[in-house]
Amino acid sequence: NRATFFAQFSRSCGTALILFLQQYTLVHFSREESVMACTNCSRHKANCSAHRHFEQRLEAWIAVLSSPDMPVSVLEDIHAETCRWIYAHIGQVDVGLREVRPV
Repeated sequence: NRATFFAQFSRSCGTALILFLQQYTLVHFSREESVMACTNCSRHKANCSAHRHFEQRLEAWIAVLSSPDMPVSVLEDIHAETCRWIYAHIGQVDVGLREVRPV
C-alpha cells in the first residue's frame, strides 16, 4: 500500500540524510574545533560540548529511523530539532570565532 511504501521510502531517505550529516559533521566539527583551539577562542569548550551532544543526537536518530514502527512524523521532528540546533549553535556558539577572527 502507498502509506507503507512512503514510510519505508521516508525512513531510508531520512537515514541517508542523517548518515551524510554525520559524515559532514566529523570533518566540519574537527576543523572548527581546531581553529577555536589554536586561536584560544573563549567558546572552544562550549563548542566541543555542543558538538558532542549533536553527535549523540545523530546516533539516536539513526536508531529511531531503523525501527520498523517509526511513524513518518518522526522525520518532521528530526528536521525541526536539527534546524533549531544549527541556528542556535551558529548564533550562540560559533559567533565566538569573531572574537579571534573578525569578519
